[in-house]
Amino acid sequence: METLHTTQRKGMFHTSEGVKRKRGKSGTSREDYLHSLVEGVRKAGTIEEKRKILAHLGNFAYDPLNFDVLIECRALSLWANVLKKEEDVKCKQYAIAAISNVCVDPRFGSEVFNHSFLSVCSCLSSTDEETVLSALSVLYYLRSPATKRALQQKELVAAVQRLANAKKPRVRSTAGALLRHISA
Repeated sequence: METLHTTQRKGMFHTSEGVKRKRGKSGTSREDYLHSLVEGVRKAGTIEEKRKILAHLGNFAYDPLNFDVLIECRALSLWANVLKKEEDVKCKQYAIAAISNVCVDPRFGSEVFNHSFLSVCSCLSSTDEETVLSALSVLYYLRSPATKRALQQKELVAAVQRLANAKKPRVRSTAGALLRHISA
């Protein structure tokens, strides 16, 4: 039985089977294309090329119909590796944004918590507002009875409290929401 995907945008796929049947201009399946993007990030020759591929791969993280393929091609591992090892601010921004989109799925959320929690937390000190907002969002989505204790660590709470007093309104309100969420 096909899983329905509720979207109002004309032309988007409505089922997992529709995604599997869809072929790109070159005849490549979505699955093969996502695998090639993950491999492309690893083989990128320039930082500009890496940014472009990371941004493009991240665009697929918006749609839950892509989650199974993203798991299969180990996209989360790639994004986590970018957070840990990449110096480029834009690459980190694209990686944490993609993680914030997929971590609503429990399969990704538990993987992020178990293997990338510290890398996500390190994004809170970024000078890039979008990176900070995505990291706050990831932490918000990760809250569960199993993660509550880690999210209430003194150092993490202090970092989020500093952000709740930030001058930038989006950072301030998102950090405030996270504080309320983790203290509940």
